[in-house]
Amino acid sequence: MKRSAAITLAMLGIAACAVPAWATYSVPISSFSEGTGRASAGQYEIAFTVGQASPIGTAAAGAFALASGIVPTTMDLAPPVILHTPRQLVAAREAVAIEADIEDQVTGVDSVVLYYHEGGLTSFKTVPMEVKSGSTYEADIPAAALTERGLVYYIEATDGMGNVSTVPDGAPDSLQNLPVYFASLVSDMNMPSGQHRMISIPGTPTNGSPDSVLVDDYGSYDRTSWRLGRWNTDGGCTTGCYDEYPDIADLAPGRAYWLILRTSRMFDFSGISTDVSRPSPIHLEQGWNQIGTPYAFGTRWSTGWVSFDGQRYAIGAEHVVGADTIMVEDNLIAYSGSYESFQTHVGVWTGYWVYNGSTAEVDLEFPPVMAAAGALEAPLAGRDMDALFSLVTTERREGDEPPISVCYAGLAEGARDAWDSRDLHSPPPLEGHLSASFRKDGWGRHSGAYMTDIRSISGNGQTYVLTIESPVETNVTVEVRRLGDLPEGWGAALYDRARGIKVTDLAEPLVLNVPGRAAVELALGTEEFIAGEEIESNMELRTHLLSLMPNPFVEDLTVSFHLGSPQQVSVEIFNIEGARVAHLADEVLGAGMHSRMWDGRTPSGQAAAPGVYFLRMRTEDTTSSGKIIKLR
Repeated sequence: MKRSAAITLAMLGIAACAVPAWATYSVPISSFSEGTGRASAGQYEIAFTVGQASPIGTAAAGAFALASGIVPTTMDLAPPVILHTPRQLVAAREAVAIEADIEDQVTGVDSVVLYYHEGGLTSFKTVPMEVKSGSTYEADIPAAALTERGLVYYIEATDGMGNVSTVPDGAPDSLQNLPVYFASLVSDMNMPSGQHRMISIPGTPTNGSPDSVLVDDYGSYDRTSWRLGRWNTDGGCTTGCYDEYPDIADLAPGRAYWLILRTSRMFDFSGISTDVSRPSPIHLEQGWNQIGTPYAFGTRWSTGWVSFDGQRYAIGAEHVVGADTIMVEDNLIAYSGSYESFQTHVGVWTGYWVYNGSTAEVDLEFPPVMAAAGALEAPLAGRDMDALFSLVTTERREGDEPPISVCYAGLAEGARDAWDSRDLHSPPPLEGHLSASFRKDGWGRHSGAYMTDIRSISGNGQTYVLTIESPVETNVTVEVRRLGDLPEGWGAALYDRARGIKVTDLAEPLVLNVPGRAAVELALGTEEFIAGEEIESNMELRTHLLSLMPNPFVEDLTVSFHLGSPQQVSVEIFNIEGARVAHLADEVLGAGMHSRMWDGRTPSGQAAAPGVYFLRMRTEDTTSSGKIIKLR
């Protein structure tokens, strides 16, 4: 063995000492350049006395021996000893000193380095720790690094022989959290006046009661000024399964809440940053849960996992664990005037719906790593769906109202007509609001309301039933949008069977009145399949004046009607004195949905005066009328 190899050999396994001692070493064969000896599994074991000459063997092919020499009698194989008491709490945007007592009795401390980074980041910044006095070392973390996002760090000490120790042990795989206190963190959540939003709290409030967090910003609780609600996961609610303040005890990180304001204003709270040295668990009850990120930075949904009984499981798949089945749906749902499914980022201050289809309570965890700007990816739930249609349900009101819900019907290779992981639940509606979903009441423990219904590609077709429910009578439209190609020879038709309405031109929305509950059907299949569905249901197509929307109106009025057969149609508008002010149709039209628009002008191009008008629709077998109010 070369001289340098002999020193390395001595350093590998012997304890620090200054007297002869027996030691046994295992070293790689590749460390030797000559000699003979016995080896096993690429290692050579040799025993010798410290301070005595190393044995020499005879050289031979494929064998080895140590070179002559004396093994050093003083060695240091123990790393420095670090004593460090972590800071319990530091103030945001104020520099902080990190101290540690560090000693090495043999070769002394050579260097000490402080590694740190802000919450959400992964790259460490370094600061040399200098001797403050005696064996005490110190380094400062700058004020700019101490924010509501929190901070993690570790200390690394190296002695004169190159031995290294860290605090915490195992760093950088394990890190020390540094809690940061902030006196006022202001929400940047967009809160339009009079509209619900789901909010969350990115940190632990010093006082989590709604009194402390919201009352100081919005005044004493008044349902006409502001309302706070949260889904009741245990089913103990009496109306709509929502609890409302003051029945909400506290605002805590990882949870989400409904908030609506009469006048848009921000709120703030004082608190402590979330521990970012490890994933922060978000507890999920069985069924629907309102959640938010506990961190003061956004994370990627695709990086999360389900935690149960100390093990991790992928989101979006069923896992049988003993007597339990673990399943959290791969669908993160936000709300911005309407539900927005398949979100890829868990944003700060925002609230989301997540469905836990497990037979047990579980935790949802995300690594404390900030989502890169613009890093979008398709959610697993949106993949491998071959023929996909969206059914967009919108309540018909004045102005640009967002859709109430978007549901998806489709086909996929390998899908089941019964439940599988492609079928995703429809989130609960806001209290008092309209909802649309596919009802599945015969699916055992999976029974419920679904926003996706993905079936097998088999036979000649499939029929999907969308149920629309409203606490008050209202007019809605259902639009069908093709998102994928059907099998060759297949078509689509939308039905309101109760009124004898059929839509084959999917560019035309289906307009219907919902007195409490209504159902529409989407048939996908061959011509024979669709015709057979109509015959089996004894459906007779009928003529209807469906809606005058919006009403009252300012600029444009849309008249929607359905014809049971091809026929001559006349649509006219009269003022209160009986004079005709508009003639919207006088022609032969085919069976199905139709619409015409009145721009509020007379035949001369003048704007009609504000007031009451009447519409009359005449066909070969019916006459219908409606009242219209023009505002200006």
